[in-house]
Amino acid sequence: MQPPTSGELEQNPQAAPPQVGFESKVTCWQIVRKGVFLWPEQFHETFRCVKVLEAPTASFGRCQHYEWKSMKCSSYIATSADGFIARNDGSVDWLETAGKPEAGTGGDPYIDMASYMATVDCMIMGRKCMEMIASFNLTPEQWPYGSTRIIVLSKTLKEPPENLTGKVEMYSGDLLELITKLENEGHLHSYIDGGKTIQSFINLRLIDEMTITQIPILLGEGKTLFGRVEQDVKLEGATAISCPNDYVQVHYKVRYV
Repeated sequence: MQPPTSGELEQNPQAAPPQVGFESKVTCWQIVRKGVFLWPEQFHETFRCVKVLEAPTASFGRCQHYEWKSMKCSSYIATSADGFIARNDGSVDWLETAGKPEAGTGGDPYIDMASYMATVDCMIMGRKCMEMIASFNLTPEQWPYGSTRIIVLSKTLKEPPENLTGKVEMYSGDLLELITKLENEGHLHSYIDGGKTIQSFINLRLIDEMTITQIPILLGEGKTLFGRVEQDVKLEGATAISCPNDYVQVHYKVRYV
């Protein structure tokens, strides 16, 4: 059986959505992913229409005239209680002193970054985020990302700092093309890090889930996690964890309206 024609799609709204941002478990027709026909009973992933096309392409999977994303993109980030991710100079010294560091997380695996990192197979961050990590001069024992593939976004920087050579790769192209490339290479879950990078992914409707750890400190000013959004973004299905060190972590699913 062939994929539905554009006329059939227009007559059958279940076959493919007419708007960007639609999510579906796919109950009608098949989606072509990586060149293989997959029927609804063969998979349970959520596909999101991220771009309406004039003609079908091989990007992401394809349902005629619509471009889909199935690789999960999530963020895992800490903010002050008043919503800042860093001081104006980019420093994050307050992360080491706020709350009750000696109390720890109470052994809760959900607030442990290592547990989160075990669920991702690639990471995308901005240049400033990379430069901050480079400034820590982490030893191999301190490196929190294991062997996870890390892509750094920069329009100007072609090579990473010397102490990150071999640990990260630079990318200056289109974000949707990057997602296509990573998915075609078999990646299933990407960790998106850095305020500006998260904002860009949100405005492209690419973030699927967010985990925000609120640190018990008020900075008053600094670099904010969220900036301008092109339209309202709903955060749903909230689950929260309160830890002995006074951190509060909230996990959301992202819905684009």
